[in-house]
Amino acid sequence: MPPSTEAQSALYRGLLSGRRVLVVSDNAAHAEQIRPLLPGSPGCLVPVTSRNRMPGLVAAEGAAPTVVDVLPAVEAGKLPAGRIGPHRVAAKPRATDEIITRCAGLPPAPAVVAVRAAGHRDFSPGALAGEPSAARTTLDLFAGDDQATDVRAVFSCSYRTLDSAASGLFQLLGPHPGPDITPPALVSLDDLGHDQAEAVRTRLRR
Repeated sequence: MPPSTEAQSALYRGLLSGRRVLVVSDNAAHAEQIRPLLPGSPGCLVPVTSRNRMPGLVAAEGAAPTVVDVLPAVEAGKLPAGRIGPHRVAAKPRATDEIITRCAGLPPAPAVVAVRAAGHRDFSPGALAGEPSAARTTLDLFAGDDQATDVRAVFSCSYRTLDSAASGLFQLLGPHPGPDITPPALVSLDDLGHDQAEAVRTRLRR
């Protein structure tokens, strides 16, 4: 195996030359992780998932960006139905809607909540939706033993990549009562200047 990344990449591209290959790169941090893995011959496809948009791959490598949004309510509602059965979900439609709203369209969340009901025949969506109000403002409702599906663990992967300014502002946003906040309110939260607050807001949005 060649010692340098450049030589390894050249060997890799040589092995793939003339082949049609699908290379899946999951949870990439930045473009420099991806460039050495791009095959040099046509007919190959490289889907890349990332928490970052990586405009450099679009500009220099001709990547086609696709932003994956949160699940719409109808699609999110299918997740608990697939775990606990459509009849249990249909029996309590308002409770199911409340659960979906609290899950904010995040794909792992409704599935994790449904798993809690799946193991208990008498545990209904209504019981989940009526859990203590403290659970409505924390991630405790979505906690689990499996780090791959614990929503808090999923969030922490993104949180750990934030710089101190962004992580500090993120913490201050926690007690905010609504889903939206205006730029002036954001500036006042952390005594930031307008330009600095806008830069931090952009990093959090990404």
